[in-house]
Amino acid sequence: MVKRLKESGRFDLLLKMEQVVPKEQAIDGKLHHVFEQSFDCNPWYTKKSMKQKLDYIHHHPCAKKENLVNEFTDYKHSSAGFYELNLSEFNVVDEVTEMEW
Repeated sequence: MVKRLKESGRFDLLLKMEQVVPKEQAIDGKLHHVFEQSFDCNPWYTKKSMKQKLDYIHHHPCAKKENLVNEFTDYKHSSAGFYELNLSEFNVVDEVTEMEW
């Protein structure tokens, strides 16, 4: 992102990104800060809420804003293929819908 901003002459944005680097990270050498830090803890109390969150995560790569893939199961960094197509390319996904509630 920094490289592209430099190439396009957006030094105004680079300056803003430099100015918001947290002090403790600047000490460690961080030059730019892009995302606002936040922590949202939303526990799953029911299978319905778990399914809702999983569906959101799986379909997000297809959202108009992201538009990374046409079919949500095609996004290679997602577990959607595991849940929807029974694919297990990386063998690291656990079936959360089978968890005890």
